Parts: sequence; structure tokens; C-alpha cells
Amino acid sequence: MRSTLRFPMVRAHTRYLKSGYAYLFVHQLKFDLTMNSHQDPKEIVTSYVKALDNQDYDSARKSLADNVLVKGPSGEAFRSPDEFISMMRQQRGKYDVKKVFVDGDDVCLLYDFITKTVTTFFSSWYKVKDGKIASIQTVFDPRPFAATQEKK
Repeated sequence: MRSTLRFPMVRAHTRYLKSGYAYLFVHQLKFDLTMNSHQDPKEIVTSYVKALDNQDYDSARKSLADNVLVKGPSGEAFRSPDEFISMMRQQRGKYDVKKVFVDGDDVCLLYDFITKTVTTFFSSWYKVKDGKIASIQTVFDPRPFAATQEKK
């Protein structure tokens, strides 16, 4: 007696599989979904930085979780990704990444942030959760930026 397993693929379509093959098919499908749904945290952060470097703010925004928390050196915080991306549009800087450290879902970048008027060393700690950047904590000396604001 040959048994077949009815396996729904799409609402309107069904596929009949032999029971021995059904397990392999479902197992492979589960593996593919798992592999595609979890990107490497380092890849997520470096893609985000590249998007900012290229002034592709829409792509950078897609890397941020909707409830991302971004904290700066003075304790100031952006509680919305759109607010943070708006500020980054005004800064229009480039990242010259010196070093990347990864520990699980945490990524730390050491880099020079280069604008038209200032180059400043930064350290940013990114926490990645569910394929998005959930938080960014950045440390840098803000005095050079303040000095350029005073000149305006």
C-alpha cells in the first residue's frame, strides 16, 4: 500500500507527495526559510553604513527597526527612525571604517565620520534584532561640530 501525503503549497493548489519525500521537502523548506530570514548582523550594519555613504536614505531607513533607539554622546536620543534619518540627511557625512567588532547580534564600528567641514573619530555600538538595527549608541567628541555651528 502506497501512502501519499497531501501538502498544501498555495491556497488554490495542492501537491501530493509520497510520505518519504514529504519530510525531506518540509525539512528543506524549513531550512531555506530559516537561512533567508536571518541575515548576519555585520552585513546588516555594513549595508546600512554603505547606504548612508551613498546618501540612499530610504535604504538606510529600511535597516532600522520602527522602534529604534539612537543615543548620542550627551545622552540625547532619537526615538524614531525618521527623525534620525532626517538628521543624517543634514549631516551628509561619509564613514571611513577603521575596525568592526562583532559579538552575536552586537556590532561595534570604529570610524572617522567625514563631513565637508569636520572629520571626527566615532565609535558606534549597534544592536541587531530580527534583522533590523534595534539600537545605536554612539560616542564621539561633539566639539568640532559645535564649532562649525558657531561659525554659521
